Amino acid sequence: MNTSTLTVRRKADRAQMAARVAALATSYGVVATVRPEPTFLGPRATAVEISHGDGARLDVWFDGAEAVQDSFVLSWFMGSSSDQRYSDTFGMAVNPVHRHKATEVCSGFDDLMDVLQYRFAMLADGSAYERGK
Repeated sequence: MNTSTLTVRRKADRAQMAARVAALATSYGVVATVRPEPTFLGPRATAVEISHGDGARLDVWFDGAEAVQDSFVLSWFMGSSSDQRYSDTFGMAVNPVHRHKATEVCSGFDDLMDVLQYRFAMLADGSAYERGK
């Protein structure tokens, strides 16, 4: 679905974008919590906190005050109690030392949704994590 008219500049769009990300996550069994106007970001933002079991974590920010709008930096990390590690196939840049962080950049909401759908599928089928860890 092309949603390229959605932008973080508009409050109603931020709410809709967050709701769509949360719905997509939930459809793959990933927990998502929408945080409208979180104090750490300010009144022109909405956050979605994403978690998968005791493993993967991600915060997606829709911040209308960002200098570069409608670009999303995804900084995946592991829960503090997790002994999981990201696989080589997960994310653009998996930290090669401890494998507990992965980073990628999405341009626009459509790209964000495509990337998240792929990553959520990897979480659901286990391929996001190293085997035997």
